[in-house]
Amino acid sequence: MLLQKNQESGFSLMELLISISLISVIFIIITNGVISSKNEGERSLNKIALSRLSGTLENYKLRYRKYPTTEEGLQALVKNRFVKKNEIKDSFDNEISYERKDIGFILTSSGPDGLLGNEDDIVFDSGEDE
Repeated sequence: MLLQKNQESGFSLMELLISISLISVIFIIITNGVISSKNEGERSLNKIALSRLSGTLENYKLRYRKYPTTEEGLQALVKNRFVKKNEIKDSFDNEISYERKDIGFILTSSGPDGLLGNEDDIVFDSGEDE
């Protein structure tokens, strides 16, 4: 007489839950790494944009023998056709802040949160030694 096995093949509910949990954890780890890399890339782009604007401000100074005032801001570069209006924004689509100092100027990108004055700001100070 043949004995029939009453076992079904497949995964139990517990095995499925554990597998889904592991896949979710791996997905979260990978996603965080991608987001972190994207933010670092954006910060690098902003540093390049600030450096480029710094060079443009130097060209402005060569032509007009002075930097724009803080009140004129980067709009002076647009008005005098040194840059296009979209070139005075950072990669997060925020206006780049400009402040004239006694010697030089400070350019600031407010970073991903769009708020000036916190730890994610990207600052270029033309008066600092590099």
